Amino acid sequence: MANGKKKTVGRSSTSKPDLYEQTTQKIIALMESGKLPWQQGWDNNVGAALVCPINGKSRHRYSRINSVYLSFIMAEKESNDPRFFTMGMLNAQNRIFRERVAALKEQGDPVNPELEWQYGVRKGAKSVLIQMSWKQTHDKNGNALPEDEQYWAKRFCNVFHASDCVRREYLRDADGNPILDADGKCTYKEHPLKPYVPKERGYTHEEQYEIAEGILKASGAVIKHDVPAAKPHPCYSPSTDDIHLPPKEAFPNLGEYYATALHELAHWTSHKDRLNRNLTGDRDSPAYAKEELRAELTSAYLALDFGLPMNPTNHAAYVQSWVEDLKEDKMEIFRASAEARKIADYIKGFMPERFRMEDLTVANEDVIIDSTEDKASEEKAVTTDTPAIGDTMPIPVTDLRTLTLPPEALARGTARFYKYLLTERPADAGAIPKENLYLVDPDDKSARYGAAYYEKQLPASVAAAYEMTPDYNYFANKSMHVTIYQHKESVSPTASLPYLNRDYEITAQENYVRTDMMREHGLDQILAHYAMRPPQEGRFLAEGDLIETDGRIFRVADVGFVEQELNAHKGDFVLTPLVDERVQQLSSAAEESIGADAYRLYTEKLREMFYRAAQGYDSVAMHPGWFSGTDDMQEMARIFGDQDYSSNFRERAYQNGLSSYTPTDERGWKKADTVYAIGEIKAALADDADAYLELDRLRSSIADTIQRNSPYAAISQDRAYGKEIVRNAEKEPSIKKLLSVNELIQREPALVEEYVAKYSR
Repeated sequence: MANGKKKTVGRSSTSKPDLYEQTTQKIIALMESGKLPWQQGWDNNVGAALVCPINGKSRHRYSRINSVYLSFIMAEKESNDPRFFTMGMLNAQNRIFRERVAALKEQGDPVNPELEWQYGVRKGAKSVLIQMSWKQTHDKNGNALPEDEQYWAKRFCNVFHASDCVRREYLRDADGNPILDADGKCTYKEHPLKPYVPKERGYTHEEQYEIAEGILKASGAVIKHDVPAAKPHPCYSPSTDDIHLPPKEAFPNLGEYYATALHELAHWTSHKDRLNRNLTGDRDSPAYAKEELRAELTSAYLALDFGLPMNPTNHAAYVQSWVEDLKEDKMEIFRASAEARKIADYIKGFMPERFRMEDLTVANEDVIIDSTEDKASEEKAVTTDTPAIGDTMPIPVTDLRTLTLPPEALARGTARFYKYLLTERPADAGAIPKENLYLVDPDDKSARYGAAYYEKQLPASVAAAYEMTPDYNYFANKSMHVTIYQHKESVSPTASLPYLNRDYEITAQENYVRTDMMREHGLDQILAHYAMRPPQEGRFLAEGDLIETDGRIFRVADVGFVEQELNAHKGDFVLTPLVDERVQQLSSAAEESIGADAYRLYTEKLREMFYRAAQGYDSVAMHPGWFSGTDDMQEMARIFGDQDYSSNFRERAYQNGLSSYTPTDERGWKKADTVYAIGEIKAALADDADAYLELDRLRSSIADTIQRNSPYAAISQDRAYGKEIVRNAEKEPSIKKLLSVNELIQREPALVEEYVAKYSR
């Protein structure tokens, strides 16, 4: 919780229903009745057995255990309609229709009779209790909450399946009067809801097979088609780390083959080098049955998320064992669901690229509409845009819409939090601070025990005590800065040899969330975003305008973009086009010169530095996830040193012709980094005469900053690179003169101030 305060929404804690018990009992009843959702068959053309349940009003998908639980409800009702509604949603729709009817009648326009039907639930219908959670960004009066006061709210909510919801047509006589029954009550006729029409096309079976085949190949799993010759049944063998399957032709159809293969791939993730689950125990043991439940739920999640095929057969012994486990422990289904989600996410990492979604594709938390809210707040809750699957617009890092994302997507994808690496002890041992803890990600590969995300920065002393390392670069790696340049009105766009500063002016700048979609289609998204800006916010983008991001500048062409090369000339930069073939040649040559891994590291560091350089101190201080100095002078010195290095990085790089294509330009990088070191020495000696007494510490501080931040230092494998740059800086004439004042300190201390003033200009 933000600011450490526990806030409750909805029922009081004393009357809170035991959601875990109710959910578990319902699932047990459905298992015992044989109505497992994944036992349904496919249709003939499109889609998998499972359709992800959705909020009937917002059409947002339910997440986590709610999606599986409500899938059981759909199976119980033998329905493929994924919609669930609260009474508040139905009542809200009635209010909207009443107002629409009144407006039509006032204007004298005809009224569709169906607009006067009343939404409700049929008699005897039973609701389903679920727990909803969402980020509370506004107070009850609609005022935006400061970021440190925002919190995750929870509500226990009763929902009705679409099959239990009706539209009531109240009957009237020829004169328009209500027809009453014997008890004097209005009579009515009930109509079902209009049929559900999916907004998106599902994957065809051929596409599902392509996805499944791509996952199996990309995983690298060893698959042997030797059942029943070597093994009596399909299985994963932990001892040999391979999967055993019958040949494809032994299955009635390809769907069942891939369903079985993906089921065994779920077990394959248990290896110690993957998700590290214990698979000890024989096939009839309780431990094996628990693993089977996790594999079944994994298949359910894959079917819900992507329509991947599921194994339609379940051994009765497994199901009975699951029922027994659930009866003994009401939390088992939730633990199994959490582990299955991790398994599914791991497997989804092998998705073929052309089917892969962007970073922020985890299903959004559901929009809850309370029946007591007024129409304005209700419509705001329903229509507020959220970053959704396939969103085509770039998402600013400060956009509060991202707060509606689930915790995993919000933490991993938007850089809104303070990330700490767990290098010495696992988080699940309870060995990290709990206050303001937002999420623990044990699967993060950047540290031995994963990472933890906090809503507030920890004091440096606390982080050190718990052996947690701050990830100072997280906010920059998850964001991208975009600068829009447009021709100055006094300059003709057709002028030859355009100069960056002479001919263009900056008309817009923004930091955006760096999703996969932005990496692959960022320029197209940015162009579409700024092309639709209203005139009062700036001029529309036109051919010849420039877009700068990640240290690269692109010119808007009549079709697409043309990358520009910057050529330093007379304090400015001449822009010349880089054709696509040349860009590909430069990229390939750069990668081959140092190797793919080193080149990736180089470009990430370069991208980070350009992002930081575009912020300025005031801007970066307001950036979500940016670390500021706390109670440790060493940490504060590091943070300020890193910011100083990046402050003029863009100019130093451009002046020396440095870019993503120049990782081996040792001379250029040393020249650029020496310029930084010279500036730092001059600034330090000019600001504080006592710095002369601590020259060794000054040298060490500048050298360490260069070593941490320089893209060239990151790949040079030279641990003394920063020290060499400082030595080069001290050879510069003005620095040599400044440093010679050391000899005067002992003899004539009074001359120090005058000497510094003379040579630090």
